[in-house]
Amino acid sequence: MYIHRNFTHPGGVSPMKQEKVEGKKVEEKKKKKKAFDYSKKQDYSGTTPTSEAITEFVTPQNNLELALSAVGGVGTGAGKLGSKFLKTKVGQKVVSKIPWLKSLTKPITKVAKGAKGTKTTKGDFDFSKKNDYSTGGKPKGGVDGGSIKVDKNYKYETFDAKTTPRSVTDATNVKGTDLDNFVSKIDGPVDYSKGITKLPNKSGREFVKVDLPNGGEQIFYKSSGGGGKAGSQGEWIPFEGFGVNAGRKGWFVKTGSQGTFHGKPIETIFTGKGANTKSHGVYEQIKQLGLDPWEEVAKGNLKIDKWGQGFKYGSKEYTKIAEQLKNMDL
Repeated sequence: MYIHRNFTHPGGVSPMKQEKVEGKKVEEKKKKKKAFDYSKKQDYSGTTPTSEAITEFVTPQNNLELALSAVGGVGTGAGKLGSKFLKTKVGQKVVSKIPWLKSLTKPITKVAKGAKGTKTTKGDFDFSKKNDYSTGGKPKGGVDGGSIKVDKNYKYETFDAKTTPRSVTDATNVKGTDLDNFVSKIDGPVDYSKGITKLPNKSGREFVKVDLPNGGEQIFYKSSGGGGKAGSQGEWIPFEGFGVNAGRKGWFVKTGSQGTFHGKPIETIFTGKGANTKSHGVYEQIKQLGLDPWEEVAKGNLKIDKWGQGFKYGSKEYTKIAEQLKNMDL
């Protein structure tokens, strides 16, 4: 028994001291559980994220993550979770039943060992570089070795004799102008080589269909220069279909430009006679003067009322597409 301040307490310890003692024992137990054993060599591998691990976490590592990363932060997280799931036993069972899911987890880029920084192996596309196909190298089959689609059964548009050539090329101008307006609102130049479909050749000319960023499409053919138009050989011309010219079917519907140059009328002129006749469009005439036709339009010296094939029917983007097609091995 213990007497404290005229009160008798059992156990020989006061309530306050009893609480302190019991509390001390609890703390000691907690400390023992958290005690760090310094005698053992600690292995921190995998506990602290390295810069490589952080890069791997935030950078899309496969097609699934790349596709979902376009959505933003939520998509990136979903892509990582999806990749993790597909690597589990349950995920592998799902992949075995749906084979195409396997391609989603295929790595995008391989890093060369011992290289400074990130270096893609041969065959991978380097997204860090800006690829310009307007001059120089010719990517075979699209972007850096990609494949070009082929449509051997494509049916070309045909127009009867009642359809005027100008009404057809005016429609080309409307489509091209819409494309110019669309591209003017997005950042950077467009690489059209990513959406090329080869079409059947006609009359010895090559044809392709080009997918446009505004959701449309435009057919181009490669001019042979055999029609007597000066400067047209090897040029890619926007094409709508075949028409009737002087009773002859299968004519490539096309028109020339008309306008004024320094206030004076200008249009297609013809030189030579018979089989040696050559046509010189407005675009070619300005080039023969040592001037850039599009710059003359921008300066206001050249005003076009009707756009012709030399100007790709008034579309600067169609002009860029034609240049990219010239620098591709199709």
